[in-house]
Amino acid sequence: MNLTKQAVGARLGTFVVECREDGVPEEVVEKLRCNLLHDLSCALAAYTEGPVVWPLVADRGPAESTLLCHGGKVDAEHAAFA
Repeated sequence: MNLTKQAVGARLGTFVVECREDGVPEEVVEKLRCNLLHDLSCALAAYTEGPVVWPLVADRGPAESTLLCHGGKVDAEHAAFA
């Protein structure tokens, strides 16, 4: 497999699939935990704005992603927006 010719997403996916917990440096694991906590905190803090935004993204594209705190399904791009 020639990684230089793969799209960034494909390279990242390959990395994730082949990655093992014991092979990841502790600094990377700690940074991942902090980023995940930060992202979830931001999403939950923005929950009060959700009811305004959710109707804007409803019924758009394939139902591939779940809206956090709402449960509705929309396409990934609009789920990231909402």
